[in-house]
Amino acid sequence: GILSLRGLINPDILANRQVVWLGANVAESRLLEKKAEEIARLENVLSVSISSGRFDLIVELLLDTHRGLVDFLINELSQVDGIVRTESFVTLKTYSKFV
Repeated sequence: GILSLRGLINPDILANRQVVWLGANVAESRLLEKKAEEIARLENVLSVSISSGRFDLIVELLLDTHRGLVDFLINELSQVDGIVRTESFVTLKTYSKFV
């Protein structure tokens, strides 16, 4: 449908959790949708978007602050074949997303 309602988690009030944005590049453009769907099924993934620009995919994650990112990269994302490069962006504080 046109309208879908869902709750948003405000990570600023969660102890030991942080939002991380991950830019990822896929080896072959024809696999973009398949890889986006595979990543979307991984634990801790909030959303995946196919994007233009430097990265093929933008992944929003909610991770533990202690070793969460490294654990995700080593134990989860590494299981998705065809991801050739990533760059992570740790969110320090979010404005205007939560009411």
